[in-house]
Amino acid sequence: MKDNGRFRKRQHSFTMVSNAVLRDPSLSLMAKGLYAEIASYIDIPDFVLYKSYLVEVVKEGLRAFNTAWNELKAAGYLKMYKIRSATEDGKAAWKYEYELLEVADKETPCLTVVGLDGEVKAKEIKEEKTAEEKKNKEIVTEEVAEREIREQISYDILKSEEVGDMPTIVDNIVSIMEDVYIAPEEEKIWVNKKYVNAGLVKKRLRRLDEEHIRQAIDNFRETSRTKKITKVQQYLLSILYNIAVTFEAQIEAEVRYKKE
Repeated sequence: MKDNGRFRKRQHSFTMVSNAVLRDPSLSLMAKGLYAEIASYIDIPDFVLYKSYLVEVVKEGLRAFNTAWNELKAAGYLKMYKIRSATEDGKAAWKYEYELLEVADKETPCLTVVGLDGEVKAKEIKEEKTAEEKKNKEIVTEEVAEREIREQISYDILKSEEVGDMPTIVDNIVSIMEDVYIAPEEEKIWVNKKYVNAGLVKKRLRRLDEEHIRQAIDNFRETSRTKKITKVQQYLLSILYNIAVTFEAQIEAEVRYKKE
């Protein structure tokens, strides 16, 4: 979607970085720099800032960008809005918007989900997921699984961000997740060099969202530059299986390393 991933405008027309951000001991210099970068762009008249644009202009690379981005989210300076919308052909879709705050807000969730009617739907969606988790023992069709996965990971957004060296990696990830989602609970799946019940693998993969998938792709890309990966599907599945658990720990470790 053309307007997906945009930042919301602020009211003033000059770049201002609050002392609250600059003096926040929990933020690294990279996170503070990213905050200032975002602030400078969203104040430009007649210019719409997208997250994808920021990724392109940050020279430190995707891994450093993701680390700083997640710091801002964790600290309460960056809020995300997942908004339900309708495409031209009438199909439902999701789009993201981001908001930069001058003062940290840790009281409200980092992610706010908004329905087609403009109402916050976080509670209802959480209840829907709970109901879905209760159905995990049922075998779903490939069509249902693919639709669920695409919505879960914001497929359209991730596809729009694919680069030339890996033009089909998002589709590969969807295919891998689909195979797991349609597997019977008691089936054994080879992951992490051992057999694991499909039910456990499903539970892990259902925790993944757009940010997890970006990190998984980044990890795969970094490894493939120095190591020949012969069994790509199995390797990707292992990354996906582990990323939900290791993602936050990895972010914290990188932030701690930068501060030392």
